[in-house]
Amino acid sequence: MPASLSNWNLIRSFLALSYFLEYTAAAQELGVSVPTLRRRIDRLESFLNCRLFIYERRVLQLTPDGQQAIEIATQADRIMGEVRELQGSRQTAARPCLNLSMDENVLHYFWVPFAARNAARLSAYQTKIDVDQIPDFSSVSEIDCAISFDEPPLLAGVNEPVGSFGIYLAAHQRYVERWGEPTVETLNQHTFLRPTSEVFTALGSWPLADLERLCGQSLQVTSPKQADTATRLGMGFFFGTPWLEREGYVLFEGFPVLRTSAFVSFSTSFVEETANADLMQTIVEEAKVFFRDRDPPLPSINTVEDSFPLRETREKPLNWRIRTNKVRPETDRA
Repeated sequence: MPASLSNWNLIRSFLALSYFLEYTAAAQELGVSVPTLRRRIDRLESFLNCRLFIYERRVLQLTPDGQQAIEIATQADRIMGEVRELQGSRQTAARPCLNLSMDENVLHYFWVPFAARNAARLSAYQTKIDVDQIPDFSSVSEIDCAISFDEPPLLAGVNEPVGSFGIYLAAHQRYVERWGEPTVETLNQHTFLRPTSEVFTALGSWPLADLERLCGQSLQVTSPKQADTATRLGMGFFFGTPWLEREGYVLFEGFPVLRTSAFVSFSTSFVEETANADLMQTIVEEAKVFFRDRDPPLPSINTVEDSFPLRETREKPLNWRIRTNKVRPETDRA
């Protein structure tokens, strides 16, 4: 087929104009200008050496040749559409998968900016992201890379520590403006947004059960996103990290702060593929920049129990530090 006729745009332009019989409407449907549409029709008529449209009493009509061409053009459009769809599926199948697992906040504050800066690298992968799922690097798992907290996944091929940060009791400033900032003495006047996602469940019953016991009431939420929406509406307080301060969050003073380590982990199969080395190094380097200098301040009192009556028995030992003031290093607010 000659190149001029094999141009899919010419066929689709003819079909659009034969349907609308009006240049402006057809051009809008195609997303082109009227002059562009006219040039396409002229090229098609020139190649076929016949008129496809004619004006009768200022109304655009199909000529007999144009009416005969509709069936041929429709079949050609269908075939070319199938060919392009097949080509697209082959190109997609040729790209390796990149299955990610991370916390919703990390997705929003780290991965989205990272993906924008590294769009060229990531274009070589089919990316899928699981949010708020415990990273599973077992033989039946499809996860290639995970950003996890507290302890590295046991079955990962590579676990790279990238820093640490504090998890604070926190709320959006709209909640604080409406109900005030909680203290140990006034917790029974506040509502705790109780997370039920797998990530928080894996931390054990602490400090969730203690907070529910001490607060006036609790409201269950299924994800950090739902908790964020609720605290922005003034419905309760939740947990927050240092990078949420730029989003209008208030990190509460005088409460325990959970110091949490961050890890970037890769599956064995992903590590063994040498073509992934550059992306792996970039993810680790940028994660170290994101998580650095986010440690909670050193404690100014001897024990957590001096300020917060946690239960004596817990499912695991704690490594708490106390937030005693709102003056934080400049790098912490960056």
